[in-house]
Amino acid sequence: MRRSRRNNLRIIGIAEGVEGKTPTAFISNLLKDLFDLDGPPLIDRAHRLSQVTPKTGQAPRPFILRVHFFHVKEQILRLAREKGDLTYNDRAIHIFGDLTAGEAKRRAAFNDVRKILQNIAGARFGFRHPATFRITMPGGEERRFTDPEKAMDFVKSASSASPDSD
Repeated sequence: MRRSRRNNLRIIGIAEGVEGKTPTAFISNLLKDLFDLDGPPLIDRAHRLSQVTPKTGQAPRPFILRVHFFHVKEQILRLAREKGDLTYNDRAIHIFGDLTAGEAKRRAAFNDVRKILQNIAGARFGFRHPATFRITMPGGEERRFTDPEKAMDFVKSASSASPDSD
């Protein structure tokens, strides 16, 4: 991750326009309310990506925000993981670290593997920074991959070897 992105977060799923004219204050108060913080975190700036407002029915533009203190950014990510499903105005929202385009592309290469793992009961998976894919199979076997093809081979062989498979 580039140093300039180190304190950045990306928030996906917040409806267009709810931030009003002060997106930085809105996001700061949203984070305070979502995580029951003592006070609103210090946010240097917050804005939506892209200048083009999406049409009705399209997904809202994500927010990018810069948290003033790195440890506060890490605390927000930890709280988001611990809390699990986050909602605002009855809409699911997601909070991530801000990745470079290259990191996002490397992670997206694992999408097919992730779809298969979602259908395997007890399988757990996720990314270690920046694009190392971690898989824990129902039997407890854990592996890490940087190559999506090797991850797919592992998942196929592990799921066909499991006693629950048809």
